[in-house]
Amino acid sequence: MRTRGKVTADQKKEIRDLYATGNWRMLDLALKFGISVAYVGIITKKPEQETLRDALDKLTKRVAALEADVA
Repeated sequence: MRTRGKVTADQKKEIRDLYATGNWRMLDLALKFGISVAYVGIITKKPEQETLRDALDKLTKRVAALEADVA
């Protein structure tokens, strides 16, 4: 069994890909890669939704670009 958390970027991608198939449980992946179930959960977690502030910043930049095109 590997030391906890010692997985490469390629292995993380493989974990995400396998989990996305729906054929692998987090426990199965934890055993396969020698990591904790909690760590598999961290790896497979969906990215956080963009915050309202991020959305507003993007919109502000877009409006500024459009105003520059009009001017």
